[in-house]
Amino acid sequence: MAQVELLKVIAGNTLTLDLQVLDRNKEPVTDLVGATGVFQIREECGSELVIESIAEIDPPTASVQITVPKEQTTPLLPDGAMRKFYKYGTRIEYSDGSTRTILTGRLMVTCGVVE
Repeated sequence: MAQVELLKVIAGNTLTLDLQVLDRNKEPVTDLVGATGVFQIREECGSELVIESIAEIDPPTASVQITVPKEQTTPLLPDGAMRKFYKYGTRIEYSDGSTRTILTGRLMVTCGVVE
């Protein structure tokens, strides 16, 4: 089952996620060779894609790194808004074609004090 979290980012900041893919026994998975990963942000489940970022996967450590640059987080907050919520998900596709969503939830984008 995917882990569900509320992520927060200030518009104009880089969003970086460092994850580790674990099995049901909380051990790093060992079958990530040839796997690919994707992180997507949408306004609602099934709505138009807002941002997609390809995950970097390190099979020996079962680590997944996702980076969304500041240029992509800036337009997530409409002018004059204090915050806006989105849905996000991170999915791994294994070399055998099977998929697993490892992280999903809500993304809260807020305005920053420092400009």
